[in-house]
Amino acid sequence: VDKLDYLARDAMASFGSSNLPGFHAMRIIEHCRVLKNELLQHEVCFQMKMAVDINHVYALRAQLHRQVYQHRIANAAELMITDLLEAAEPHFTFKGT
Repeated sequence: VDKLDYLARDAMASFGSSNLPGFHAMRIIEHCRVLKNELLQHEVCFQMKMAVDINHVYALRAQLHRQVYQHRIANAAELMITDLLEAAEPHFTFKGT
């Protein structure tokens, strides 16, 4: 559920459309079941009518990775924050350690 919420939140924040994300998280959850496969392992299964919604989830995830999460500016900001935290690390103290 959290990942579906994150996708919806990030899509709304990034693309700014009320029509996004193109799937209904609760509908997907309501139409899934945990079943045993031929090897008696548990699998999360969906009804065939959910194929379009599931496809929207994966397409949106791929789009967000291409355009937002792996954007050159986002990557540069992540590197700067990492450098900052590494430089500050000697000055951090944690209780109980």
